[in-house]
Amino acid sequence: MQKYGYKVGILVGLVLFAIGCFLFVPAANTMSYMFFLTALFVVACGITILETAANPYMTVLGDPHTATQRLNFAQSFNGLAAFVAPIVGGQFILTEDPLTVDQVAALSDAERLAYIQAETAVVKGPYVILGLIILVVALIFFFIKLPEVKEEEEKTGFFKGVKA
Repeated sequence: MQKYGYKVGILVGLVLFAIGCFLFVPAANTMSYMFFLTALFVVACGITILETAANPYMTVLGDPHTATQRLNFAQSFNGLAAFVAPIVGGQFILTEDPLTVDQVAALSDAERLAYIQAETAVVKGPYVILGLIILVVALIFFFIKLPEVKEEEEKTGFFKGVKA
């Protein structure tokens, strides 16, 4: 953040998040567990970088006395998303009547392969849509003019030098 600034950190986090989402398509095509783990890792790296940039940036913008309130308000959405995302995501990703392990084992090799392909293909659409939404947000952040905070202002707590 010191070298490139908060905006670049936010953009890098968003782009990595989107790339990780798009990696679910080849992961589903190859049906590779390691590929799915790699896609999740890239998503997690993007989210980590995004929060590492956005949280301190949010605290240095505005009145220093209300920085904690701004951060707490923003972080409250993480808990809400952690609760809502599995419910909403489950509606799009999980099948209504999945086969049990015994039922999958009873299938012929061709039927088992077709079933696994169908199950893994379900994740493609939601992750592509999520990746596209994140890219749109990244484009908005790229073109929007965010206030820059100089490091010496951040260290001293004086935010009068925030410029648009």
